[in-house]
Amino acid sequence: MKKVLWVFALFCLLATIIVVQDAFGLFETNVTATKDLDVGRWKIYLNGEDISLAETITLDDFVYTNPQHTESGYFAPGSSAEFEIEIDASQTDVAIDYDIQVDSSSLEPYPNIDFNIIDMATNTGSTDNHFTGIMNLNDASRVKRLKLSIDWENDPDYDENDTLLVGQELVFTINVHFSQHV
Repeated sequence: MKKVLWVFALFCLLATIIVVQDAFGLFETNVTATKDLDVGRWKIYLNGEDISLAETITLDDFVYTNPQHTESGYFAPGSSAEFEIEIDASQTDVAIDYDIQVDSSSLEPYPNIDFNIIDMATNTGSTDNHFTGIMNLNDASRVKRLKLSIDWENDPDYDENDTLLVGQELVFTINVHFSQHV
């Protein structure tokens, strides 16, 4: 009888080990997976230049409007100059925010020279040297055309300051910052 009891106990122990081992197997999973995540394209062109390749772009294709007493191609009191900024985000897979700031600190001694930035599509603009906007993914056109214009008022009160610019070049910096719209 003792022998049967020992065989029965051994059988129960073996059955318990098998059941427990199978139960632990239910909570263990070994899986290997690989997934490639596609990253959205970020290809923005500013006046035809890829901004990922060039951080500094020289814009010198001004169109001048001069009074009759100023030679064509020169900027003088009573003149205005303008050029277009074209932002092409058609090859970008995300919506973008853009922020344009004109650093005109070199022109502070000349309060009769003003900047304007105008959105050509909406004819809205800014006169404070700062312009922001959003280009959404579902916009009909992912190309934005802005016009930056510089007006030099012919004001006799500033004639003395204006003469300091004779023979000089007007230098100013335009900072354009792009970021993903969230």
